[in-house]
Amino acid sequence: MPDFGLTQDTILTITIAFLIAGLVKGVIGGGLPAVAVPIMAGAVEPAIAASLTLMPVIVTNFWLLFQGGHSGDVMRRYWPFLLALAIGSAIGAQILVTAPPEAMALAIGLFVVVLSPLPFISKNWAIPIQTQKWLNPIAAGGMGIVGGATVMLAPVIVYFVALRIDKNIFVASMGAVALASMAALFATLAANQVLAADEILMSTASLMPTLIGVVAGTWLRNRISQTGFQRVLFIALLGIGLNLIYKSLA
Repeated sequence: MPDFGLTQDTILTITIAFLIAGLVKGVIGGGLPAVAVPIMAGAVEPAIAASLTLMPVIVTNFWLLFQGGHSGDVMRRYWPFLLALAIGSAIGAQILVTAPPEAMALAIGLFVVVLSPLPFISKNWAIPIQTQKWLNPIAAGGMGIVGGATVMLAPVIVYFVALRIDKNIFVASMGAVALASMAALFATLAANQVLAADEILMSTASLMPTLIGVVAGTWLRNRISQTGFQRVLFIALLGIGLNLIYKSLA
């Protein structure tokens, strides 16, 4: 990665952040900003850390959305959710650039930790399809505001766990979710001059460690069962939640 005037320690932190985040992304389909931004937050400002996820988010989520041939199904089933999520994210992104999000990050961390065992709850418990029709847009709008303010889509991951869908459709859905949410976030960061040419170049340089992680994570996901996927998802959610709590209190 070029130095961009950064110290070697900062470059190393950013590289490790995207390598780990890419690995998580490849396995569960989500968690790239939720993992990368808290790791980078000790080295760069949170809004800058969020802006650096631009290219990794775009490239990896288009990849995950289209790689398994599930994109059409995902868009038909969840377009109201995605639209509401984008609108909520645009509102929440204004909070990110104007107010410290530590309190919200703490609340999300606690929420995710409490609900992290959800993958192990009996499949007989799920959000009914009829309920999803009216609940999806409402939930998406609220989670979009939270996600835009904190650059964390962990609550959306938890919500989709409750939909009880196949692991590959789940991953494709996470790609669509991230694109819908982060597009609004990045537009807001650009409008507030937090995302400019230097950040775009740094974000592009971050693609290499991210893609290495995603390839490794995808390889792992293709070799584990649905039950194994649920276990990995639980560990990832628990880790994301605990990391959010730690960073918000640090």
